[in-house]
Amino acid sequence: MKTTFMFPGQGSQYVGMGKELYDNYDIAKEVFKKVKNILGDNFLEMVFYGSNEELTKTENAQPAIYAVSVASLEVIRDKNLYSADICFGHSLGEFTALYCSGVFSFEYGLKLTRIRGEIMSSAKKGSMAAVIGLDETKLKEIISKYDNLVIANYNSPEQLVISGDINELKTVVEEIKNHAKRVIQLNVSGAFHSPLMEEASREFSKYIKKEELNEPKIPIISNSTGEIVYNLDSLYEALIKQLRSPVLFTKMVDNAFKFGVRKFIEIGPSKVLSGLVKRILKDYEIEILNFGS
Repeated sequence: MKTTFMFPGQGSQYVGMGKELYDNYDIAKEVFKKVKNILGDNFLEMVFYGSNEELTKTENAQPAIYAVSVASLEVIRDKNLYSADICFGHSLGEFTALYCSGVFSFEYGLKLTRIRGEIMSSAKKGSMAAVIGLDETKLKEIISKYDNLVIANYNSPEQLVISGDINELKTVVEEIKNHAKRVIQLNVSGAFHSPLMEEASREFSKYIKKEELNEPKIPIISNSTGEIVYNLDSLYEALIKQLRSPVLFTKMVDNAFKFGVRKFIEIGPSKVLSGLVKRILKDYEIEILNFGS
């Protein structure tokens, strides 16, 4: 039976996350000291004691989730609780997976997630909406009438996220409401994981220096392809187009299962991915664990 570590993306943050780890584990405290050194004392104060409004800002949420997820991972490693045969993350969580696999240092990942958050928060084109209880074929049929709308997140067969032009999105949401169980307009600044992120994607790719990355020590499942990646060349190609490509989470989980994974351990704040995995693999016997506090 194989084990995977999976790491959450933006939306999993909450004020106070990581504080228990900081208080109880020296190894976690070391991670958070590095956060202070790079992003300042005020950043950690905001994560532990600040306002939800401030933490939810993309430029803050992304490095904060990454830091808490890495702190959780380091506690697991220090205590020899579990080891992973493969790893993956959802959108932002892919950067924690890269750290987990030894592709870059914690410091490099923290700087990348901060820059990624800043670039995404300044991408003012478009918005996103979550669609619950409508199958992929029907949703594609509905949005095909629009020029600038795509499915951005394939979170589970029952949960899809559309992304694109804000005016088209407002119009299509009203139509989708007649077919779906629920439609939720997301509070985001841009059309993430869509072609409208092309410019932001090009800008972010300038900061991903291939020569500063290492070959992965364990395989990673890519967001943009949904496939298992074993080498740096493939990983780099997938990574530089991640912002403008859909998150193929259902395919990622299916491929983890085909790889032999039966134990899924979500590492980081909240339990969002655990719920998605349960729905994707509802017909199979698997074990799901969480570690974040």
